[in-house]
Amino acid sequence: MQWIGTRSYSIYLWHWPLIVSLKLIVVSPSEGELIAVALLAFPIAELSYRFIETPVRQGIWWRRPSRTLAILLVPLLVLGSIWTLDRQTSLISASRQYLPFHETRVIGALAERPRSEYLAQVDAMGTDGRRGLCSLDEYKTVLQTIDCLVTAVQNAGDDSKQPILIIGDSHGRDMFRTLGYAFPDANLIMLHQTACAPSEYSKRANSICFPDLNEGFEQVLETVQPHLVVLASHWPAAGIAPTARTLSILKTWGGAVAIIGPGPKFRNHTVGVIQSLGIPFEELSTAALLPASFAVDVHGARDALTNMAQSAGIYVYDRLSVLCDAAGCLAFVPGEELVLMNFDDEHLTQAGMLFLAEDMKTDRQLRDLIMGIPP
Repeated sequence: MQWIGTRSYSIYLWHWPLIVSLKLIVVSPSEGELIAVALLAFPIAELSYRFIETPVRQGIWWRRPSRTLAILLVPLLVLGSIWTLDRQTSLISASRQYLPFHETRVIGALAERPRSEYLAQVDAMGTDGRRGLCSLDEYKTVLQTIDCLVTAVQNAGDDSKQPILIIGDSHGRDMFRTLGYAFPDANLIMLHQTACAPSEYSKRANSICFPDLNEGFEQVLETVQPHLVVLASHWPAAGIAPTARTLSILKTWGGAVAIIGPGPKFRNHTVGVIQSLGIPFEELSTAALLPASFAVDVHGARDALTNMAQSAGIYVYDRLSVLCDAAGCLAFVPGEELVLMNFDDEHLTQAGMLFLAEDMKTDRQLRDLIMGIPP
């Protein structure tokens, strides 16, 4: 502890530059990588403590007035140089391409703005029902969301149109927004819980997805009075089988039901996958495809859902087939500019949602369900 105490300031000074340097190399570093880099601060701190900090504290060479003045002028010269360079923006921009990891920074920058926009829109959406979304991240159980759902119904818009209830996780929330882009006149209400398929089941010890859903589903349906219930999720393997119970309850209810299948969930951040293609940034085009190599069995989840839904006469919108085919998955939204389809390893950018919304408009079965047209 004494060793750490005497070197704590050096450790403090070094750990953050090391983490920032890692993020220049790895777009989305793992916790293990961040911890490893932070630990690297300890041997570097030992070197700086021994060869820089200690000699400066104990040495007398710099205490002469002339040398002290020279040392004081160094930060002023550095600040002056930074101020001068800041005015030469064209020079700085031109020199960036010669800095280490230039390609990493340029490709990584493609995800920064979409990610910020996504998080801002999620924050603006809230969880209290005023923008149509009620989250169990806030209310803990389904029965506790009833007042929130009442608020959502009251703020749904056109009272003459029955609402559409969407149940799911962050992917379901993305589909909540995407359906809003595709069908702006629809009254959409969402029941949300992070990282959960739309069913009641144990995700892990002391963690239950959509607690009280089986018991409270009838009250939810009575409160919202939807003409359609849409189940949408990233569809984790643990949540697929319990969804049969959700479908059984909905069958008893007797209204229309649709399922939006899983989308791609890559093994790495989308930007990292793009880098792994080895294509120089200047040669990248919107036709670039990412390998259909996923962190989970997305195809298996889709097939299991399709089989389950078909036996119940429920339509499944195949999101995966819109975004991926045998050749790979869309890295960018089709068009002239490089706009990412996903800003991370799984979530769509707003441009990606708008692209998917255009496909939803052309899907006759989904459109008829949304508009309440009987089959």
